[in-house]
Amino acid sequence: MMAPEKRTRKAVKREDMEYQASLESPASSDKEDVAVDMSPRGNGKVKEPCRVCGDEVSGFHYGVRTCEGCKAFFRRTIQKGKEYTCRANQECPVERLGKARTQRCCFCRFQQCVAVGMKIEGVRKLQAVRQDRARGCPSASGSRSRSGVDGSDGSDAEQEPAETKPKRVRQAVVNTRGATRKAPTKAPRGAAPDTASSSNGANEIDDSGFQKFTSLMPRIPRLVQQMKSTVPAESPWKESLITVLREETAKPGAAPLEVICNVLDKKVYSFVEWARDSSFFDSLDYEDQKKLLQFGWNSFLMFDIIYHLSASEISDHFELPNSGKLRMTELAALGLSSNSAAIQEVVESVRKLNMNRGDYLNVKMILLLNPFVPGLVKMRPIRYAYEKCQEDLKAESTTNHADLPGRFANVMKLVTEVRKFADEGEHFLYTRARQDGYLDDTLLLEMIEMKRES
Repeated sequence: MMAPEKRTRKAVKREDMEYQASLESPASSDKEDVAVDMSPRGNGKVKEPCRVCGDEVSGFHYGVRTCEGCKAFFRRTIQKGKEYTCRANQECPVERLGKARTQRCCFCRFQQCVAVGMKIEGVRKLQAVRQDRARGCPSASGSRSRSGVDGSDGSDAEQEPAETKPKRVRQAVVNTRGATRKAPTKAPRGAAPDTASSSNGANEIDDSGFQKFTSLMPRIPRLVQQMKSTVPAESPWKESLITVLREETAKPGAAPLEVICNVLDKKVYSFVEWARDSSFFDSLDYEDQKKLLQFGWNSFLMFDIIYHLSASEISDHFELPNSGKLRMTELAALGLSSNSAAIQEVVESVRKLNMNRGDYLNVKMILLLNPFVPGLVKMRPIRYAYEKCQEDLKAESTTNHADLPGRFANVMKLVTEVRKFADEGEHFLYTRARQDGYLDDTLLLEMIEMKRES
């Protein structure tokens, strides 16, 4: 009996990617409207809308050009056999993240996925192939990727039409003034190079990305300052939290953990909307925006509550209709009550460090604009903004808090602790709250699952 052919890890990964690409080919060659942002901030960046929700497209997913969020939502719905119910008349608007003011209806969102042509069988076949591979069965993905999904000769295999692919700027470069310059053609092998055209051409090919990068870097301090200025003041923030708490606790039979999950879900919506409305955040790479939101929401919201507790802006207890009480430290701990005491110690540390609003804003930016998030595409502007906030925080400690030696180091230590507690709280939400059904059909669950899948 012949021993099975030994394949490298790289070959297996390549086969998996080829087979997934064959499943995610388009169902038709319909052309999509592509918006080109020619504003100073956009610099000619091509923005194609998701066929489902209108967000920015990340590629072909199960037959349709969609965003990463709708791809993950569609896959999870099929793999987990979820069934949704519309609370309205099954005509809810399906809007992009940040534009929707309320929770998106999962029933209508899934129906929209199917209506635009996303393939249910694509999810199931890809899942079956991966399960076979996990059991050690021989993979036919290589042959399938070359001859079609159904094993035919490939004549019916769907391919992504060239006219719908995102056009990479190779033949012409559009500058910010709208002028078009031809990129140089490659000289034949052995021919003498045209030094004038080749030197200019190298700059022209990368011109749009380089211009955007160089124009962004000097403006980062000002753009980050603008982003800070849009953070709600203490009083509006408190009123917003109290309003949400009253709405959720007024629901009959709501358990404390259910209230916490619903409050966090609405806060995540506000957080995403606020970030995407920022000029600086919107100027970052789209994939980096998603990574920062997925990895930063938990610590961002946790520190929000911690700071306002330290400033005595909110009480540690909120009265429930059934004569019970919801502790704010438990809300800050993302529902993990065993961390409530540790959160209270962080609150006391913030008080001892005499943190003011400037410190609060810098810490929030440091928690969000984290250059150490894995998988970032363009880290440099994020790192620059992160270090600028650190410099501002250090200058505040040196100038106005000379009586507290080591204050800056202690604040950064608090940042590390907050991230640790936030990750523990998020894990609790994913295991316990999800099991109890409190995260069903929520953006909160979508954020957690997309982070775990990345």
